[in-house]
Amino acid sequence: MTRNYKQLHVLLKQQPGAGMIDVSDLKIDLAFRFSSGRTQSVKQLTDNEYKSLISTLKRNSVITNKMDRLRKRTIASIFGFFNLIDKQVTLNYVKGIAVRAAGGDCKSFNAISETKLRAIYNEFLRQQKVVNNIGKVEAIAKMDASLLSLCGIQISVKQTKGAC
Repeated sequence: MTRNYKQLHVLLKQQPGAGMIDVSDLKIDLAFRFSSGRTQSVKQLTDNEYKSLISTLKRNSVITNKMDRLRKRTIASIFGFFNLIDKQVTLNYVKGIAVRAAGGDCKSFNAISETKLRAIYNEFLRQQKVVNNIGKVEAIAKMDASLLSLCGIQISVKQTKGAC
């Protein structure tokens, strides 16, 4: 079997946390684990061990890319909502909103589970539809109180004479 070590290096750099660890150290660790302690060299792995290593790295890379896309979509949906209600926010503010929406067990944006990210993404898309369907002023007045408090938005609705 011909081995493509360039592919191995590309896959290693795509792994979660790869930027914090030296790639050569990561290769030694992976070779040791996939050879069951027989060797610390990727070149000395058997063909089956090498195939298993590559397939595992590919699988991890796909999962990482999937979560990155979901995180970016969630951020975009939150930014989109605030854009519709004409409130300027920063990336850190948006991430903070997502962390608070995810609940108490999440300490950082990257720690939010896929299920919770999808729920947050869908909720902010739903809120965008509300804003688009009934107008900005009415949407803010009728918006879910939980989302308003989550976003730190305080509103007071003044009724005028003759208004419902």
